[in-house]
Amino acid sequence: MQFQKYVTVNGFEPDELEECIAFHDTTKIKPYSSVKTFLRSSQYVDSARGVDETSRNYRNYNAPYEDINDANLPSTGFDDINTHRSSTRQFDGAAAFDRKKILSALKACCDTRVGITPHSETAELGFRGYASAGGLFPVDIYVLERSGSEYILRYLNPRSLRLYEVKTFEAEHHAMLRRALCDGKHDLIDTAQGVLILSAVWERSIVKYGRQGYRFSVMELGIVAHHLSLCLTALGVDNLHWGGGFEDLVGEIVGIDPRSEAVGHLLWYGICDV
Repeated sequence: MQFQKYVTVNGFEPDELEECIAFHDTTKIKPYSSVKTFLRSSQYVDSARGVDETSRNYRNYNAPYEDINDANLPSTGFDDINTHRSSTRQFDGAAAFDRKKILSALKACCDTRVGITPHSETAELGFRGYASAGGLFPVDIYVLERSGSEYILRYLNPRSLRLYEVKTFEAEHHAMLRRALCDGKHDLIDTAQGVLILSAVWERSIVKYGRQGYRFSVMELGIVAHHLSLCLTALGVDNLHWGGGFEDLVGEIVGIDPRSEAVGHLLWYGICDV
């Protein structure tokens, strides 16, 4: 008798595994490609484009903004955070929420220091509290906040520590937001205080690292999501990592260009309904 490698109760087989592994293989750094990758990344760092892009890996909006420079960072010990971090499945939409806490969590993802690149006397490079391959920071952070019957979309500029107001969705957009963001659990749009939307600007990393840039961007999505989750936990804000969103629809809500950017992670936050 020949046994299948993968056996489940329903007899499902991972038909997509071969395709996924084939793509994954193209993102690997291998002995024969490492020299090419090194030369490409070195040329990029030395180029005018590389200096300019690395020093300006954020967006600017001509829109009202909120300065979050005075937000207080969490000071809870890691042992406490590690003990209490969990996924909240049910939020209390009527509970009072201290909005300063989400500002504090966002500040933890902003530039903490600035350096000057040896390839330019004027270009400033920002560094943050989490790792990013080559300091390119391809992950952008948006927050969709519930405010009465409205939902306000904001963008975090990590260099200026500004939270730009990008769009306001009125009550008539409720069904659209619920469908795009809450597949499988439609009450999230009404019970959570908001959702952090992380996007990957592929070009920022791929232009320097090629296919490895895709891998580095996906790695950073996870790093930033967990960084935010730990910060929220330290601040006493319950949260839920969420994969039940329709990526293209969420991308339309945010207004990203699908040719070079994609929504990669959703993180709901609010007060747990105990």
